[in-house]
Amino acid sequence: MGRKNSPSANKELNELIAQYETARAENRQLYLDGDQLADIADQYAAGRKFNEAQEVITYGLHLHPDSTDLLVEQAYLYLDTGKIPPSFFTELEKNNSKVHMEPKKSPHCQVNPKPKEQSWRHHTT
Repeated sequence: MGRKNSPSANKELNELIAQYETARAENRQLYLDGDQLADIADQYAAGRKFNEAQEVITYGLHLHPDSTDLLVEQAYLYLDTGKIPPSFFTELEKNNSKVHMEPKKSPHCQVNPKPKEQSWRHHTT
């Protein structure tokens, strides 16, 4: 969606969520783009509906396994819930040639000794 905070974008997102929830309730498949599914997952996560967000991400990655938007949303969800499976990073690196994980630096080697507070929910997809 172009302007995420505009009234028309909010209306469009609410309509997408309604379509998705109707299809899920009727146990039928609904094709949506990866960015649309990531927006739905983001909305669920923002409302602390983490299980629903995970369902959308899982469904979306089934349709679009290389969707950067969905992979980023999955990472944010893991950070929001504090549940990061070790396999996530291995699979992410294996399935996406653009991602390369570096080994963790020694705790005695600090580049920036003052940690910055981070807010994981303030991102764009």
